[in-house]
Amino acid sequence: MKKTLYVIDGFGVIFRAYYAFINRPLVNSRGENTSAVFGFFRMIFKIIKEYKPENLVIALDSRGDTFRHKMYPDYKANRNKTPEDLLAQIPWIIELIEMLGIPSIAVDTYEADDIIAQLAVDCDKKGYNCSIFSGDKDLLQLINKNVNILTTKHGSSDIISFDKEAVYEKFGINPDQVADYLSIVGDASDNVPGVKGIGKKGAEKLLNNYANLDEIYSAIDEIKPDGIRNKLRDSKDSAYLSRDLVLLNREMDLPLDEAGWTFNGLNSEAAMERLLELELKILMSDPLLKTAGQAVPVKEAAPLKYHLVNTKSDLDMLLSKLKKCDKFAVDTETTSLDTLEAELLGISFSFEEGIGYYLPVGHSGPGIDPDAALKRVSPYLADPSIGKIGQNLKYDASVFASLGISFKGIIFDSMIAAYLLSPGLGRYKREELALRYLGREMIHYSDLVDDKEKTLFDVSIEKVAEYAAEDAEVALCLYNKLMPMLQETGMKKLFEEIEVPLIEVLSDMERQGLAIDNGHFQSLGISLEKKIKKLESDIYVEAGEEFNINSSKQLSSILFEKKGIEPIKKTKTGFSTDEGVLEELAKEHSIASLLLDFRKNFKLKSTYVDVMPKLCHEKTGRVHTSLNQTVAATGRLASNSPNLQNIPVRDEIGREVRKGFIAAKGCSLLSADYSQIELRVLAALSGDDVLTGAYRDGLDIHNKTASAIFSIDEQNVDRDYRALAKAVNFGVIYGQTAYGLSKELKISRQEAQNFIDAYFSLYSGVNDYIKELLEKAHETGYVTTYYGRIRKIPELSSSNRMTKSYGERMAVNTVIQGTAADLIKIAMINVFNTLNNNSLKSRMILQVHDELLFEVPDSETERVKKIVEDEMKKPWPFDIPIEVSLGFGDNWDEAH
Repeated sequence: MKKTLYVIDGFGVIFRAYYAFINRPLVNSRGENTSAVFGFFRMIFKIIKEYKPENLVIALDSRGDTFRHKMYPDYKANRNKTPEDLLAQIPWIIELIEMLGIPSIAVDTYEADDIIAQLAVDCDKKGYNCSIFSGDKDLLQLINKNVNILTTKHGSSDIISFDKEAVYEKFGINPDQVADYLSIVGDASDNVPGVKGIGKKGAEKLLNNYANLDEIYSAIDEIKPDGIRNKLRDSKDSAYLSRDLVLLNREMDLPLDEAGWTFNGLNSEAAMERLLELELKILMSDPLLKTAGQAVPVKEAAPLKYHLVNTKSDLDMLLSKLKKCDKFAVDTETTSLDTLEAELLGISFSFEEGIGYYLPVGHSGPGIDPDAALKRVSPYLADPSIGKIGQNLKYDASVFASLGISFKGIIFDSMIAAYLLSPGLGRYKREELALRYLGREMIHYSDLVDDKEKTLFDVSIEKVAEYAAEDAEVALCLYNKLMPMLQETGMKKLFEEIEVPLIEVLSDMERQGLAIDNGHFQSLGISLEKKIKKLESDIYVEAGEEFNINSSKQLSSILFEKKGIEPIKKTKTGFSTDEGVLEELAKEHSIASLLLDFRKNFKLKSTYVDVMPKLCHEKTGRVHTSLNQTVAATGRLASNSPNLQNIPVRDEIGREVRKGFIAAKGCSLLSADYSQIELRVLAALSGDDVLTGAYRDGLDIHNKTASAIFSIDEQNVDRDYRALAKAVNFGVIYGQTAYGLSKELKISRQEAQNFIDAYFSLYSGVNDYIKELLEKAHETGYVTTYYGRIRKIPELSSSNRMTKSYGERMAVNTVIQGTAADLIKIAMINVFNTLNNNSLKSRMILQVHDELLFEVPDSETERVKKIVEDEMKKPWPFDIPIEVSLGFGDNWDEAH
């Protein structure tokens, strides 16, 4: 039987691993991204397990330019720069490959593809089969009876094999025609030009009639149609250059002979310590490493015991244990993510690592009465003296509330804890946290339910019990792991006094929802449709033809080809027509102004006006947004489904949209808005004498700034000057540069710089504070808000000037905005508790950054107005005044 050499395209797997986790990167406790390391070796281990190779080589690209760059300097010129957090992982991966004893090879001036091609040739000479693991289509040219390509399905880790038949099925050509095919169609990823104007179908047709590029050009005079023939003639040099670029070199002497291909299994001793240092425990616990022997012991997980509570005696036993607990982890299994629609399937509990219990109530067997079970367990859920632990407990609290079950005593939410520890990740799913912090692979929902038409109702109760009990047990493990980490970072108080109490508040707000005026949205939609049609017509007149305004490609053609406007920014797909570009072009071209107006109206109509009536919930007749604690890295709350925080406040269209949100009958809406809270926070933290003095004296801060930057008396400051000064005041908070300010105000960069210089001349204490803040941030790599919220900013250590500058803007913004965000969260908790303690019917229904919106019965208006103002002012810890603007109205716009 022929031996097989397995060859792995090293950097192909590295890049694929990194981008597979791009939206949910694995980050260790030092803030280091380890996604590529984890994903790379997980795939290598999978290959080893599936194919049990006796001969294995990882091919790696050489550093620097290759012979192809000398042939064509623009080779790969359009590729984005490799992300720095990926570059940092490459030395770790190469080091671990060596430590694990996996043969690898790199050759100066050659790419891994060339090495792989030469290995395939060497295999043929020595009588080996060759299996190449890669997703690179260039390597398809190597396929023959002895060579196949292994790759993974899109969005899956399942490995599939590509042979000659698979190539023909996908591309309509044979493997030995792949280089000719690419020389015609080109390769945008490598900046290989190809033949301009001939695409995949054209290339396939040509190569079905002619064997290769040489035959095509030998028969050029007979090729039809004329357009194809002319394109081939015009691009002949480009076609042959492209073929030289994509043809793989097969005439190398490799520094690794047949003996060097031998793979004797993994040597884990040296690698274990490195993996432990990188906190990749899930790799350390892989059976391949454990059986190879390990220098650093990995704590063995206790055997898991998950119990199905499905008889009266089972329930008695569970309740007796709950009765003795001072805290337990809890999780619900339901039929829907919509808490107003969700039916409760069961509740899981855990109060000891390795042990979990699942109480089914929606799909129980004959041994238990679900209503009686819920009635018996409810007192423990409602007891505030028993601490509740879980993951995304806002959801569970809402589910219980919909069933009329009180849920009190929340002390820990693993999702929020992980967010505080790593606020920049964006995703905090339980499975990912278990992997990151516990080194555990959990049962996934898709492992049980692999059909979109099915739910947990269709799964055996025993399997659901194991899945559900694990959810609660993992939450308990995460509590034991993450609480000490919060203590170490100094964020335990922030977590316990702000983030955790806010869970109940947000759950209540989401259930309340907002009433809307369907008739208003309908008439507004008709009005906007007329306006959009008029703008559309005006744009067509300016363009000289009709086209799809929402098509970036067509718009780019109109602006930069037909009208000859000078492009500003290029992207992978052509010249950009994004908002920033149009704003710049609008200074000189009226069509750009029309396009901006069209997009704004179109977006508001499609995002809010047309959609809002459809989002009214059947049961409540109201719109229910989701308010999330774990999205914005600064600590701000985020609204989605729908996002009610992005409705413009100051322009006429935005105000018309807000008019559609109304008070229920017999009620008014109360809007309570902190006045200039972020500027006041900046004044307080910086201690700037002029800024704090202005607030203590009740001066208009924007007028004062305008007076300084325009060198005029304050009484002569008009609306336009004040608006410019306001932009400068808030621009400082966001770390705005002269370039950014110039774009916003549509002025020259020098004018913008003059404004900033004048600002810092007036408020020199602010300038000193920002310099000190940034100096400390560069030293530590993170910033901290007044309440101890920490945000690591790896961009500060970047060698790229623009990236570092972005990090500095984030640093300043995070401290100011994060402190303001914490303050309004405290205010929300205080207002919520006071309204409840006074048995008032008024309800907080929305938060939009510095604004709180309430629905207030007419009989409670004066009382609630005072409560809201008092409770919003109470948390303010600084010695300069804080102001809260309050207003009532029948709709949101009137109230604001």
